Amino acid sequence: MTSKISKKIVAVDIDMVVCDNLVRLMRNLTPERRVDHPNFYRESEMDTDVVIEGAVEALKKIRMEYKIVFLTARPNNRSDYTHIWLTKNNLMKDGDDLVVVDKQENKIPVLLEMGENIYTFIDDFKFNYQNSPQYNEPVLESLKKNKIPYVIFEGDWKSIIASHFSM
Repeated sequence: MTSKISKKIVAVDIDMVVCDNLVRLMRNLTPERRVDHPNFYRESEMDTDVVIEGAVEALKKIRMEYKIVFLTARPNNRSDYTHIWLTKNNLMKDGDDLVVVDKQENKIPVLLEMGENIYTFIDDFKFNYQNSPQYNEPVLESLKKNKIPYVIFEGDWKSIIASHFSM
């Protein structure tokens, strides 16, 4: 991925950035309020997710000038169905890529491998939505330390486009 490419890369997280899975999350909690991963990642459960408002339009605009790489932390055995969900919901298009890692911090090596080809990484950088959402400070610190450009997604694709993309 470090070779020169014609378009710079915009890496985009999936969960709570293009995919609202909060209802699925709340439905699949154990009594201790932990995520029941086997149920949470069933296809029938993933099918209940909805697209974040404005995501399809924003990605269409971004795609005009940049290559999109969806970069998410999910079980690797769910990557095929994640691809299907993205495609079925008009988010994944020809030329886009999907990279699945097992945990948030493992996104950093993938972003580093993109090298100078990366324009930015869009992520909500949050975890623990079921109890009290918190920013993943170690990941944010690692991005800063490695000078990886990023944008914190806070639910508004229009403001992301307006403030970070000249289109």
